[in-house]
Amino acid sequence: MVQRGDAQRPAVAVFYHGNIWGCAGRPTNPASAAGTARQDTVKYSNYAAQDSGGYKMVPRWVNMVQRVQTSHLPDPFDPTPVRQGITTYYTDLQWGGVSFAILEDRKWKSAPKMRLPGANIVNGFPLNPDWDSATQSNAPDAELLGQRQLEFLEYWAANWTGGTWMKFVVSQTPFGCLHTEPNGSNTDEKDPEESIPPVGTFLEDDHLVADHDSGGWPQHGRNAAILKVRKGFAAHLCGDQHLASASHYGVHEFRDGVYSVCTPAISNIWPRRWYPPYQPVNALGGKRATGDHMDAFGNRMTVLAIANPARHAGPGLDGLRFRVTGYTILACDRATRKTTVTAWPRWIDPSSPGAKPYDGWPVNIDQLDNGLYSAKWQLDDIDTNGFRNPVVQVQSAQGEVVYTLRINADSFTPVVRDPGVYTVIAFDPDGDYRKEWSKLQARRRPPLDK
Repeated sequence: MVQRGDAQRPAVAVFYHGNIWGCAGRPTNPASAAGTARQDTVKYSNYAAQDSGGYKMVPRWVNMVQRVQTSHLPDPFDPTPVRQGITTYYTDLQWGGVSFAILEDRKWKSAPKMRLPGANIVNGFPLNPDWDSATQSNAPDAELLGQRQLEFLEYWAANWTGGTWMKFVVSQTPFGCLHTEPNGSNTDEKDPEESIPPVGTFLEDDHLVADHDSGGWPQHGRNAAILKVRKGFAAHLCGDQHLASASHYGVHEFRDGVYSVCTPAISNIWPRRWYPPYQPVNALGGKRATGDHMDAFGNRMTVLAIANPARHAGPGLDGLRFRVTGYTILACDRATRKTTVTAWPRWIDPSSPGAKPYDGWPVNIDQLDNGLYSAKWQLDDIDTNGFRNPVVQVQSAQGEVVYTLRINADSFTPVVRDPGVYTVIAFDPDGDYRKEWSKLQARRRPPLDK
């Protein structure tokens, strides 16, 4: 860290890089602050380069940092460097039959300040009070994951070799923006100073804020990623937002995407919060922070659990407890294909008698609900004639892969979200078994008890 300042400019802490909008590896443009109002140019001068998009540091340094942090991973799916020779690391990792797709959701991401000049974005937040991020921010030429990673997800979702029976996607940031601030504040710069309420208190007078550093922007890129991931029934594991949450993404309707698990931070100096200013009709147990919500970008998010900053009692530093630090444990059941997700306070030993996680956890995820929650159509039953646990792939009439998964039986009733005609293939990706059912007509499912 370097400290710098003079008589005209307050001292600021300059780190190597804050928010990264990688723009496929190009260098930043420090002169890009010209479009910012004069008073903001002084106040936010440290953000000029990063807001322009790209990397502040030289490629050799960036590659060194990436090697330090990711050299333990398998080789990248496609090692072709991006601009400036910056290397890639997105890949897949299998462990115990669980396959993880590891993404880089910053490397290709576009810089919002450059794509949305009317928003007057500084450090990811629009300072124009008349800007509506839900209707004006979805720049059609902006990227989130980039085409290469979308193609990787398409391949990975259909690849169940090596006995894979469960999948997860791992990346930096949730594909949504569960973030509110007190009325009158449109950025997160005062988060470390905001008062922290007693446990169980809901703070009124907050409003939704649009943090373009979240995976909620660009909206079309976020939706494209979710639609790819749901082809493999993979929940999304992430962090970065300083706020523990469990939610279910929606694209065309609530809960038609995959689950999101955002873990609490082990240490947190920037305590974000989620106090939506309205009561959703399906809040869980009447808790306003849960239920169906539209974030500031207009993304559908069904919140199942949230751990807002609160004055938790316990040993140790107040800062660690009040800012809801901790960790997340996932338990995957091979027999039931269910995952139990539990967010634990940092100061709690989960093996101790009477140990309790954060309020709202554990959250239970059924594998098929990562994409087929409340789906209203089904196909004829398929029977593999005694071949157990094959991989089943459902294709549309046009031959597009709708989804692929390994079942835990020798029969299956394929469920789909849309009417139409489908082909179903059951096969062993590591052997010779293959059977196909063509021209299956979708019919309405019996009423669901969800």
